[in-house]
Amino acid sequence: MYNDYLVQQVKVAEQLMKNKKPEKPKPSPCIILLHELFDALPIFSFEFREGRWHEHVVRVDKLEGQGSQGCQLRWALSAPDSENVRKVLQPDKIFKGVQE
Repeated sequence: MYNDYLVQQVKVAEQLMKNKKPEKPKPSPCIILLHELFDALPIFSFEFREGRWHEHVVRVDKLEGQGSQGCQLRWALSAPDSENVRKVLQPDKIFKGVQE
């Protein structure tokens, strides 16, 4: 199915490159899954460490001697009680009265 769809798209592209009106593709069933949709959803992850809440974040570390191209991504923890901890997790409201 997906292969037929790709073949039709290649034919349409070839016709457009030759400045021809593309033929109407034959109808065929096609299912396309868009996993990028899920990548775009905001996901928050938190960790309780040493009595305080932190958000998991991605940090950009510049590598020395590499100029503007030398960057590395790494997992890190935010400062305790950051803005997202207060607004998204709301520990004072959700965990009120809960002891460690």
